[in-house]
Amino acid sequence: MTVTKVAFETLVVPLRTDLAHADRHVKTLSKWTDAAPVGSETYEAATLLHHLYSAIEAIAERSLKVLDGHIPTGEDSHTQLLQQASSAVEGIRGPILPSDVVIEKLRRFRHRFRKRYEDDLEPAHLSSLIKDTMAAWPRIREHIVGFAAFVDECARVAR
Repeated sequence: MTVTKVAFETLVVPLRTDLAHADRHVKTLSKWTDAAPVGSETYEAATLLHHLYSAIEAIAERSLKVLDGHIPTGEDSHTQLLQQASSAVEGIRGPILPSDVVIEKLRRFRHRFRKRYEDDLEPAHLSSLIKDTMAAWPRIREHIVGFAAFVDECARVAR
């Protein structure tokens, strides 16, 4: 067994775990598809959106470390990470994540949530982001599942 095979086999389990976490967050967020969160629910919804983006970012980071050998660092590293993960590397891999405006919205929200900008906990803002997320999640998820299948196949054929 080669280092490459081990790297692929080691990558696929956390990818699927991160995807399962994301699925749970989306399922819980679905209760606010028709009505905005109110009161303490705003903090629950905000935390779930934060955790959902964190799971998506973890998928990108883990994959980039194995397949590209590096992840961006520095002040705008989170933006660069999404750009790198949504771009193909010819002869190596396709995009890890789809280029999707909702992923970028979640990234910006997570930044604001971490910095505790109170305006991001307004129910109307959360409701809009939740609706956008619920609409986008099936296509984002499908892309990630396809990428995980690619990693599975790489592990299968690697020596």
